[in-house]
Amino acid sequence: MKLVTYDRGDGPRAGVVVDERVLDAATLLGEGRGLRDVRALLELSNDPLTRLKAVLGSAAGVPLTSVRLRAPILQPPTVRDFMVYEGHASAGNSRKLSDAWYRLPIFYFSNPLCLFGPDDAVPYPSASEQLDYELELAAVIGREGSNIAEADAFS
Repeated sequence: MKLVTYDRGDGPRAGVVVDERVLDAATLLGEGRGLRDVRALLELSNDPLTRLKAVLGSAAGVPLTSVRLRAPILQPPTVRDFMVYEGHASAGNSRKLSDAWYRLPIFYFSNPLCLFGPDDAVPYPSASEQLDYELELAAVIGREGSNIAEADAFS
């Protein structure tokens, strides 16, 4: 089950992608007030993901190509960005990292008000002639847990 925040032109909504179609999560769950994003969906009571799975076949949805995908969580409470990944820190494994590097992951708090969806144009300062690029990967976890086995990650 792939959760998304999408916009058909009337504001963001939480949805589920099934067979290249987007189904509205609020409609599927009978939430009359709508669900602004994936976070609003995950914050519902009574195990919303299990309830969604049970009703997925009950709506037609709209083509995925007809909507604008947004960031899954429009305004997360926090965004943490790790300073450097292992391959970079070790200069391509050419130097040994200290044990402390593995015990104390170094991160900084980033701006949760500056998130973009997968096809959004990202603005940059007008004085810039060239941009550096990097990829950020986010994980949205729908419930509390620790030491989660890979086999249980998507259940």
